[in-house]
Amino acid sequence: MTKLRSLIGSVITGVACVAALVPNQLFAAGTESSRRAHDLQLSVDSRWAGGANGGYYPIRIRMVNLARPRALEFVFSDTGGNDSRAPTVSRQVFIDQNATQNFTLPIPLVSRGTYGQLRVFENGRELDQLSQHVSLPDAQQGWADRPSLLVISPTPATVDCSQFEVAVESLTATGGGGRAGWGPYGPYSARTNDFQVIAPLMLPESWIDYSAIDVVAIPLASLDKIPAEARSALLKWVSAGGTLIVYEVGKPADQSADLIRLLELAGRPAQFQAWRPADPALQRPIAIVSDGSTPGMPMMTVGGPPGTVATPPVDAQGNPVQLANKPVWPVSREAFSRVDYLAGQVFAFPGNPFPGAAIDWGWWLQSAKLENLKFTARTGLSSRQMHPDFLNYLIPGVGAIPVIAFIVLITLFAVLIGPVNYFVVWRRRQLYLLVLTIPAIAFLTSSALFGYAMIADGFGVQSRLRSFTVLDQHSKTAISFNRISLYAGIVPSAGLSFSPETAVFPIWPDPGCFDSGNVDWTNTQHLARGWLRSRTPAQFQTISVRAERARIDVKPAGEGAVEVANGLEWDVALLVVKDEAGRLYAAHKVPAGATARAVTATTEDLKGLSAALDGDPLKAPTGADPNNYNPFDRNARRAMMYGYYNQQENSTSFARSTMELHFRLLTRAAQEPASGGMPTRTYLAVFSNNPGIELGVEKTRPAAGLQVLLGYY
Repeated sequence: MTKLRSLIGSVITGVACVAALVPNQLFAAGTESSRRAHDLQLSVDSRWAGGANGGYYPIRIRMVNLARPRALEFVFSDTGGNDSRAPTVSRQVFIDQNATQNFTLPIPLVSRGTYGQLRVFENGRELDQLSQHVSLPDAQQGWADRPSLLVISPTPATVDCSQFEVAVESLTATGGGGRAGWGPYGPYSARTNDFQVIAPLMLPESWIDYSAIDVVAIPLASLDKIPAEARSALLKWVSAGGTLIVYEVGKPADQSADLIRLLELAGRPAQFQAWRPADPALQRPIAIVSDGSTPGMPMMTVGGPPGTVATPPVDAQGNPVQLANKPVWPVSREAFSRVDYLAGQVFAFPGNPFPGAAIDWGWWLQSAKLENLKFTARTGLSSRQMHPDFLNYLIPGVGAIPVIAFIVLITLFAVLIGPVNYFVVWRRRQLYLLVLTIPAIAFLTSSALFGYAMIADGFGVQSRLRSFTVLDQHSKTAISFNRISLYAGIVPSAGLSFSPETAVFPIWPDPGCFDSGNVDWTNTQHLARGWLRSRTPAQFQTISVRAERARIDVKPAGEGAVEVANGLEWDVALLVVKDEAGRLYAAHKVPAGATARAVTATTEDLKGLSAALDGDPLKAPTGADPNNYNPFDRNARRAMMYGYYNQQENSTSFARSTMELHFRLLTRAAQEPASGGMPTRTYLAVFSNNPGIELGVEKTRPAAGLQVLLGYY
C-alpha cells in the first residue's frame, strides 16, 4: 500500500510538472473577419479577454447594407455535442439602404461550451455565405482564478503585456509560486496569457460587455477620442467594480484637467475625487525563477506535495536566478495614483507602463488588491460551474418535499386500498368490485398528493431578494448588487426579462450547469426559455447600473438632529445618517415622499440596524443540508426535504463577494458608533419591500430577504 501511494504521488507530481512546462497557451479568445455577400458587407470582431468564470462575451459586428432596407436576424448557437452547450442568442436588426450600423451580440458565458456558430437570417432564410464559427473562452475548471487584461490602444502591435503576465502568474498560483501547484483537490494550474490588445474601434456601448474582464487599460488620448457612448459604457463598468488603467496622462492625475473631465470626477462625492499616490513600500521582489536557458522567459517553480521544497536554478556563479526583479518604473509615489470610483477603481500613469518589469506589475497588483481583480472574488461565483452556496439561499419551505404529509397519505393509501377495501367488498359479497375500487382509490390518492403539492407551493412565482445598492446623488447613478432566488409553480410563458444594463449570472446547483436556453436582445434582455423551470429552485446574481434621480435629502435640524426628506419611491423601514463630522442619526418608518426628523442614534437604534442586516442569514434551511444526512437520525432525515445537491469542488464563496463585504463593513456602524463602516456624508436605508430591483418577472410572492441602500448625499 505504501508503494502504491508513492507511485500515485509520483504520477500526480509528474502531471504538475508537465503542466508547468507546457508552452503558454492563449486563453484570450476570438478572431476578426470580414465577409461580403448578399449585398451586405459584414465585419465581425470577437477578440476579447476574460470570461473563464462567466460574464458576457461580446461579438462586435459592423455591417454595411448595399441593398434595399431590410430586417436581419443574427443568431449565435452551439455546434452540438454534450460539451459544447451554449445558449442560443439572437438579435433582430433593421438597417436602411447604404447605411452602416454597429452593434454587439453579448453571449452569456454560462456553460463549459467554447465553440459556436454565428448565422444571419433574412425572412427566415439563412444567408449562408455570412455564417462563421466563433470561439469562446475556455471555462478552465479547476484552474486558479487570475486577473484578465484588455488593452485598448491605437497601436496594438506596440503593446507588450509579457511582464504583466509574469507578475500575474507569480502571484496567483498556489499563493505566488507558479503556474502549477497543489490545491485541496490535487494539482492544478493558473491560466496564462489571459489578455488581449485591440484598437479603439467597434467598442461596446453597454457596460455588461465588459463584465467578464477584470482590468482595462487605455491611453488618455484614446479615452478622449472614443465615442461618448463607448466611454460611458466603460465608466459604468468601472462603477460596478471594474479596474481601469488610464496611461500616458502626461502629468500627475490630480493636475490633469482632461483626465478629471473624462472620468466626470467633478460631479462625484468628495470621497471619489481624492487621488492616492503609489506606496513604494508595497514593491517587493516576486517569486520568479528561470532555468537560464532563455533570457527573460520565466519558468515557474513547480509545487509538489506538502513538504516538497523546490530548488531554484542558479547562474554560472552559483547564485539563484531572479529575473524580472529589476524595476523599470520609477520607485516613487508619483509612479501611479488611484481614485475610488463607486464600487470600482481607476489608476492613472503619467507615462506608458508597458512593458515595464514583472516587479513593477507585481507592485501594481498588490496596490490594486489582487482579490479585487478576480471575477470569482468580486462576484463570489463562477456562472460556468456549480456553486457550493446554492443551498444557502433557498426560499425557506418552498420546494421542499412534505415528508410527513406524504408518509401519512401513503400509509392511509396502503391501509385503505388493501385490508379496508377488501374487508368492505368481502362483507358485501362483491369481490368483483375490487377491479373498480382499487384504481379509484389510487386515483383519489394521487390527486390528493398532487393537489397538496400544488396548493403548498402555488402556481405563481415566489422570490427571495438580497440586495445592496450604492446611490451617488451627485452623479445620479445607482449600482445594485443582488442575489435572487426564484421558484415557479408554473413557469411564466414569457420567461424572464431584464434590462440590457443588468448583468445576469446564473447560479448552478449541480455539475450539469446549463442545459438549454434562449436569449433575445432585440428589445431587452429576454431570457425566453430554459432559465426557469417549473417546481425547480433557480438562483441568479445580478448587477445593474442605472440613472437614479430619486434621493433622500439631509439637512441640519438643530443640535442632535437632522431633517430627512424621503424622495425615493419606497418606504424606508430604518434610516441611519452619518454626517461630515461622523455623527450618527436614526429615524424609523419614513414613508415615500415624507419628511422626518432623525435624532442622535442610540444604542438601541444601532442594535436594530445590526439585527436588520443580520436578518437574512446565508444558510441552508432546515432539511436542506446533505452533509447532515443520517438515515438513523429522525431530525437529520429531514435533510432530504429539498433533495440532494452535489457539493462543489472549487473555492468560490458568495460570503466573500463585494456585496457581502459591504454588508459586513456596514455592520460596524452598530459596533463602532464613532468610526463605523459608513463613510461620512452618507445614509443607510433598510427597506421592507423590493426597492425597484428587477427579478425577471413582473409579479412574484416575496419571501425572506434583505434590501439595503447606501446613499452619498
